[in-house]
Amino acid sequence: MSSCLFFKNQSNQQLNNVLENEQQQTNSYRIQIETLTNEIETLEHALNELRQEKNELLIAKVNNDQDEDERNVVRQLIQEK
Repeated sequence: MSSCLFFKNQSNQQLNNVLENEQQQTNSYRIQIETLTNEIETLEHALNELRQEKNELLIAKVNNDQDEDERNVVRQLIQEK
């Protein structure tokens, strides 16, 4: 009877150790997920800033192209006179 109780206690201790290891691994995964989530949010923010900058550059280019077209029209009119 005593040896049966010993093996039961030993088995319970092993199960507790396994459970503790699993909990530690779960916490490690949770921290990794939080870190990756923060990195994703940072990258998404940077991507949005780059998209905004790209849009502003495209608008500036279109405006410059329009200004150049207007200058060309004025040059042509001056040359025709």
